Amino acid sequence: MAGLLALAREQHRNAKAESYCANWYFYRDLKPKLLLLVGYERRPAHALLSSEAAYDVASDAIYEALPNCRKCGCISLEAS
Repeated sequence: MAGLLALAREQHRNAKAESYCANWYFYRDLKPKLLLLVGYERRPAHALLSSEAAYDVASDAIYEALPNCRKCGCISLEAS
């Protein structure tokens, strides 16, 4: 999971790009890899890592490491 966290943090290099979508990157690239490591779909099953709580903690940490969306069409909750 440390590798996925590093990939998320590397996305800050795209800070100069005009637009960026954290959701697109998370759901297309990071989540499929994360599901192999933690949560119900993890194989082999693990007492702690196969839990919903473990998935929630890991996915929140990885998503929070991504840069914010900008000019991508996502609805910004900060603007309201």
